[in-house]
Amino acid sequence: MAEDNSNALAQLQNLVQQIGREAQAIINTNPAATSTASPRALGFALGTTATTVLANSTTRHGLLFHAPGTTTVYVFPGTITTTPTPGAPGGAYIIYGGDELRLTPNTLPNCNNTFSAFGATGTTTPLTVWEFF
Repeated sequence: MAEDNSNALAQLQNLVQQIGREAQAIINTNPAATSTASPRALGFALGTTATTVLANSTTRHGLLFHAPGTTTVYVFPGTITTTPTPGAPGGAYIIYGGDELRLTPNTLPNCNNTFSAFGATGTTTPLTVWEFF
């Protein structure tokens, strides 16, 4: 009987620890807003040369990049070794016209980097960026 109680107690303690880890994981992937100015929306008219669209931020929790036009947009982190170009876009994320890229805590926990972007063609390719704090 005493052994059964010990086993039951051990199983309950294990269950409580597992619930605590799950609760912390939920908090980590859905952080509370750190600013009343969140989200911040930015608009850009891009050419075919890479332009910095976001500075680094230690309080950023997520990003949404949207290409509202019909032209493809390329987005990439500022720490990339070779800057992508329209002819060699390696390292960039491709966002087709009308599509979006979401960088959320559960898909990319640390999106604090600088980000740059460029359009596939033209000089006024639209890009909308929503930055969540």
